[in-house]
Amino acid sequence: MKKANISKEIDRTLASVHGLKKQKTPVGFYEKLNQRLSFVEKRQQSWMMRLQLGVVAMLIMGLLNGYFLLTNTVPTNENEETIDINDFNDAYFGTVSLIDYDYE
Repeated sequence: MKKANISKEIDRTLASVHGLKKQKTPVGFYEKLNQRLSFVEKRQQSWMMRLQLGVVAMLIMGLLNGYFLLTNTVPTNENEETIDINDFNDAYFGTVSLIDYDYE
């Protein structure tokens, strides 16, 4: 039933269009329309450019991080002296005694 009503409405609408004449546009209408459309297009292009630059920057940073991670070698010196923790304690805390601290 709805299809029949829709078909009738479509036929009635199309019949009403046949008698219409083409309207004249105001002077400068197409120029204004193109200007507005170009503004929207430029805005979309700027967002796309920002997105592309962000992705490129992240890729470059990722590649640089990977490169430095793979090429970084930790120098190991077999002749390096080991530092005893007691030497550190004597050097920096030798004059301070926390155990024998007198509160008075």
